[in-house]
Amino acid sequence: MHSIKTLAVGLLGCSAMAFSTAAHADPVAQNAETVRKLNIMLMVTSLRCRTGEHDFQPEYRRFAIAHQVSLEDAHKHLKRQMSASHSERQRKRALDRIGVSIANTYGNGHPWLDCAGLKTATIELSMSQDRKRLVDMADVLMSKTEPTLAVAAKPTSPVDGVKAEPPYTDDEPSVLVAWWRKG
Repeated sequence: MHSIKTLAVGLLGCSAMAFSTAAHADPVAQNAETVRKLNIMLMVTSLRCRTGEHDFQPEYRRFAIAHQVSLEDAHKHLKRQMSASHSERQRKRALDRIGVSIANTYGNGHPWLDCAGLKTATIELSMSQDRKRLVDMADVLMSKTEPTLAVAAKPTSPVDGVKAEPPYTDDEPSVLVAWWRKG
């Protein structure tokens, strides 16, 4: 499926961008709203897909359990962030608006993934409790358009019988491709 291949390419791009973030920074705190939106998007789309052949509600529940701490941290961070500039009533309404906005956006489906693609992504997310991976996937899955990434290759001609270098620069991180992306 073209969308799933593009998803992997987008993850590579997000992972590369994430390495520029300071090592001590908490990715969930920095991206609390994106993580919260990802959770709501997966919940809403799993409900939408529940009657089809690619029902992924059990996978969504596994995702929510695997990332319970990260999801709670994101929600708490948003509450603290909004408490600084809103009254308690305004904060609750602002948090509700985020949820309703995402529910309305994804109520008719994801803009570039079908139920099968969402199920696959949810399975992948539920297999790890890595917060950085969660944030990277959230950035990709929450994008309005299907992510693409153009990779410029450097010359790979061998010199003096030495095997050519791969078409990557030394400063690019190596990223493991998810098991479901191989083949």
